[in-house]
Amino acid sequence: MYHRIVPCLFRFIAAVFLFGIAASACTGPDKPIAVVEVDTHDFRLAYEGKDVIHEFTIKNTGRTDLVVQDVKTG
Repeated sequence: MYHRIVPCLFRFIAAVFLFGIAASACTGPDKPIAVVEVDTHDFRLAYEGKDVIHEFTIKNTGRTDLVVQDVKTG
């Protein structure tokens, strides 16, 4: 089971990282700015058939609304 979680976790972290790059690329005086203080989480041991959940907090430090349209995990 561990060999299945690591690739999924890697894809999720990559997606969060790329989201941060995309959000910072459109920054300006009137743009949203997405900030993720902790962008990784180690689930340690996870068992097949059991859900593992962790919430990531995304803070908008920009001057306009930040709209998250889609979130995907691996």
